[in-house]
Amino acid sequence: MWVSYDQFPQSKGHVFYERLQKILRQGGFDSHVENLCAPFYAEKL
Repeated sequence: MWVSYDQFPQSKGHVFYERLQKILRQGGFDSHVENLCAPFYAEKL
């Protein structure tokens, strides 16, 4: 039996995490952390 993930019901996210995500996006958190971690990334093959 195979059930695709899109057939499962989706719950609405928690308000706290939705607001946190919005704040982090506005502050450029993703790019900041990526830049901090860049020296530790594996070299491209």
